[in-house]
Amino acid sequence: MLTMVSFLRFPTRFQRHRSPGHGILSPIPAYAMAVLGLVLPLMVLPCAAGATIYKWTDANGVVHFSDTPAEGAKKVDVPPAPVYSAPKLPVPAAAQPAKPTKSAAKSSYSDIAVVQPTSKETIWSGSGDVEVAVSVTPDLRPHDKVQFFLDGQPQGAPSSSIQTHFPDVSRGTHQVSAEVVNPDGKVLVRSDSVTFYLHRPSILFHKGK
Repeated sequence: MLTMVSFLRFPTRFQRHRSPGHGILSPIPAYAMAVLGLVLPLMVLPCAAGATIYKWTDANGVVHFSDTPAEGAKKVDVPPAPVYSAPKLPVPAAAQPAKPTKSAAKSSYSDIAVVQPTSKETIWSGSGDVEVAVSVTPDLRPHDKVQFFLDGQPQGAPSSSIQTHFPDVSRGTHQVSAEVVNPDGKVLVRSDSVTFYLHRPSILFHKGK
């Protein structure tokens, strides 16, 4: 229960001021009454949240506020206490992968492709030699090398050239591929396999001649 509080002591708009030897009644300025009318309700707001407040003036002119009604008390309309609602924060978007820096972009190759022989090409070679060439994007860097493969088997050591030849390849169907490796032997990019067909003259054909 709220404690009864006294704010003013005046029966009307006059208040008794005592001075040595006598007393007089002096009017309370109008602006003071206006200020009190605004301040008093605000002073009881913290205590009045959720309670009914009553106001009355006793026989001595003292104004009282309480949550317990007294004779002649009037109900005070107390506005509801303001409620703060925090604004909804936007849902953070999913983290996007960081874009590669220029230095990172330069550390890898985008493509390597066998350009010779072409896919499904038929090659006629009496010696069985097959010329092979690849294209590398971007251009092959000086410290990287190309490893060539015939039917999945490495042909020689990695080379700084994008061209080579396979000697004495047997007749039939074959596949050629290549990959770029760095000085540590790590594969940086690998090509698709290209199929070609090799025809060689038969030894029996020459003997029959």
